[in-house]
Amino acid sequence: MLKIFSSLMETIKSQQHDFKIHLNTLNSLINNKCFDEATNYIAEVDKSVTDSTIIVKTSSTILSSILSLKYYIAKNKEIEFNMDIYKFDDQLLNSTDFTIIMGNIIDNAIEASEKGKKQERSI
Repeated sequence: MLKIFSSLMETIKSQQHDFKIHLNTLNSLINNKCFDEATNYIAEVDKSVTDSTIIVKTSSTILSSILSLKYYIAKNKEIEFNMDIYKFDDQLLNSTDFTIIMGNIIDNAIEASEKGKKQERSI
């Protein structure tokens, strides 16, 4: 579980860094009175943020959290992440064991996919 939280914190730090860069870019465009470019830049950033914040919803909060995080990680590594989720009973394992098992399975799939050709990367 600690590994997942560490990954999440790393992702948040990366997003904060990107956000600062976007603000500096917008500030520069506005100060230089490049309003059309600023408007276009905002639209591009909005689209990229919307595309990267897909939240997976399942009947299990834990599974939803794991899948959302791993989806984001895979997407950043240019790996297509497909999911078919059927009825799921998260009471079969305790939360800690389930988090470790699912996290490791998906991490292994991401790692294996990274070794393939970019256009063929998917899990």
